[in-house]
Order: sequence, then C-alpha cells, then structure tokens
Amino acid sequence: MRLLAFFKREAVLTVAALCALATMVLVPPDAAYLGYIDLRVLCLLLCLMAVVAGFQSCGAFQWLAGHLLSRGTGPRALAVILVLLPFFCSMAVTNDVALITFAPFALLLLDQMDCRAAAVPLLVLQTIAANLGSMATPVGNPQNLYLYGAYGLSAGDFFPVVLPLAGISLACLTAAALPVLPRDLQSLRCTRSPCGSPGSWPCTAHCSCCAC
Repeated sequence: MRLLAFFKREAVLTVAALCALATMVLVPPDAAYLGYIDLRVLCLLLCLMAVVAGFQSCGAFQWLAGHLLSRGTGPRALAVILVLLPFFCSMAVTNDVALITFAPFALLLLDQMDCRAAAVPLLVLQTIAANLGSMATPVGNPQNLYLYGAYGLSAGDFFPVVLPLAGISLACLTAAALPVLPRDLQSLRCTRSPCGSPGSWPCTAHCSCCAC
C-alpha cells in the first residue's frame, strides 16, 4: 500500500522511470551508458533550480507580480501583463518554473474579479508564452542549456538566431492577449497600510499580494 501511495504521489517520477526502463530494452545497458550522462549540464540545472527555489521561498516572484498588477490597470493591459510575465521570467528561471509561479496567481486574480471564464484562454497563452520566452536564453529551458554546452556555442552564435523569433513571438502574444479579458472588467483594489504606515495601498487580488 505504501508503494502504491508513493507511485500515486510521484506520478511524474514513476512515468519517467518506466520510460527509462523501456528505453533500456531498445538499447541494452553497457559501459557506454556512463558517457550518456552530461554532469556539467546536470550541475548547471541543479544550481539554477536552487536559485529559483530561493527566489520562490522569499516571495520575490509574488512581489514582482503584485507590484506590477497593483497599478489599477485596465483589462487589456492586465491581460497583456499576465501573459508576458511568464514570457520574460522564463528567460531567466526556465519555462516550467515561470508557469508554475504565475498560473496560480492568474487564477486567483480571475476569481477575485469574477472572471473565471477567461481562465482557459489566459492559461493557454501563459503556457505558450513561457515556452516561447524560454527559447531566448541558454538557461530558459534544459534543451537550450544542453545544446549551448554540447556544441560549445557562444553568445554571438546563439542570440542572433533566437532573438528575432522571440521578438515575433512577443508581438503575436501581445496581440493575442488583448481580447482575453472583457472590456468592462473592473480592476480590483484593496486598502492596506504598508508596514503599518498610514495611507492606502492599491492592490489586485488578495491583500497578501501587497509588497511591504
């Protein structure tokens, strides 16, 4: 029962292990297996994940999102911000981390504005944005990191190829995000005295998103 519970809890790990075992049938294990492991790339990914986890634990991403969304912007600008946040953040913290960070924030915001109907198109655009933005830097996703290291690329080799594509993606995502939220949608505000000081503090979503 404990083993079954572990498999259910770690579904991704279980599926990955089964796929690895399946590939071993096609390519039987031998001494060459040791050469398949790129320790340099794995160490870089580990360091990157540790840094990202540190930023998440201290609330840096939540502060950034709350700061950007606390301006009382209109629905069109708000939709563009929500889509482009994972686009730009994925360039530094990988696509999956950017999506995991900002997708729940977007859902919370939509709930507060009673606009959950826009969740599906908004999340689809955020997913696309996270993947397209991640292609712009070597650390945006593991594939880029591997190719950058395996082929010994330099910044002069990498960026001239990917930046034009990233620019086109940025323009298309901005255009696609504009009609996602209704025009008559009202941005939420809440009143809070930051760090005990007098005055009001504008905020979208819960007061917990306010940056003290």
